[in-house]
Amino acid sequence: IKVRGNSSAYYGDVSQILANKVPYRIKFDKKTNMLGLNNGAECKSWVLLKSDWDLIRNDIAFRFGRTIMGDSNFCSDGQLVHLYVNEKFQGVYELCEQCQINPNRVDISEPAEDYTDTDIGYYLELDNYATSDEDNHYISMDYENATVTDINGETRQFVPAEYSIKNDLYSQNQIDFIDKYLNNLFKIVYEACENGKYYKFDENYDLVDSDVTTAEEAVSNVMDIDSVRDMYILYEIVHDYDCGEGSFYMCVDLSKDSKCPKLKFTSPWDFNWAYNDSTEKYYAGAFTDKNFVAKKGDRSNPWFIILCKQDWFMDAVKEKWTEMSREKLLQGCIKTEREYLKEYDADLRKGEEWGPDSAEDLFNWIENRIYWLNSQWKIKSDVSNSAS
Repeated sequence: IKVRGNSSAYYGDVSQILANKVPYRIKFDKKTNMLGLNNGAECKSWVLLKSDWDLIRNDIAFRFGRTIMGDSNFCSDGQLVHLYVNEKFQGVYELCEQCQINPNRVDISEPAEDYTDTDIGYYLELDNYATSDEDNHYISMDYENATVTDINGETRQFVPAEYSIKNDLYSQNQIDFIDKYLNNLFKIVYEACENGKYYKFDENYDLVDSDVTTAEEAVSNVMDIDSVRDMYILYEIVHDYDCGEGSFYMCVDLSKDSKCPKLKFTSPWDFNWAYNDSTEKYYAGAFTDKNFVAKKGDRSNPWFIILCKQDWFMDAVKEKWTEMSREKLLQGCIKTEREYLKEYDADLRKGEEWGPDSAEDLFNWIENRIYWLNSQWKIKSDVSNSAS
């Protein structure tokens, strides 16, 4: 068991760690299940996230993620627990799954030890701490140094970012390859959507002209659009400021028997900076608010910004949203979460007497957010479901 995290762990300041709640990672010496999570899946690594003032920000986000993505993608299972360290009660934590390559989590191939070819699975994290560890493998993205206009009408240049490589690698060749692959893939998306120029990969993953005639075809040839749509919907609901700078994951598997041959957005994580501001504005698909940029830097997500201006992409978002609205899936998540808190009310108040009450404020924010997104995304011809 070890302390994990960056800002949430006070950047390793021991005096602060000893004086405050911090998150932990648990790693068993053999694969083990914890509390029946993920249908009893056995894995070595698990995580304990400290709860915030509203208690459920991670739990409800994971619940939304699992509901939106279904079985097509990995989103951590989780449960609120009481945590004791050296028999001292630490409060309420979220026990959940480590974001990692695993048949029960992110199911892509891992290279055999000392395998140096590039036809392997790659698991990437958009990571503002990528350069802080000298042993960390990472690549840099300049996003074509592009200046674009977002869905809200604001024009700005993308800020470069680093992506950590989360899987084992055994050659510089593999690092150079995924660097070229991701930068070239972004160029396919950018040129198709912004300039109407269509490219594709050749057998060496260099770019050549494509004979497709639409941006949708060009992008769909290299990206798992359903995964991008689902991740966008989740991050737009919760308004997570971090979705373009940290803890944002994607993967691709270029091995012979790949289940993930196109770039896939996956593993939603870290909602410490979510549920902020007005409920009536686009966030994940737009540039970060300048007031926030002045304090914390520009954390805009270029992938979402480009795609959210495409009618075909937003049509896919609206179709998925309307289907979920018809079946009241998100409202079901909220109802289940409320019942969960009610069932364990006395236990939860042992740690944070205000916890269940503060959670209600978050529920209200989310319900107002869903109401506004209904006004933007719900297909008007679908009249079989109420707004809430």
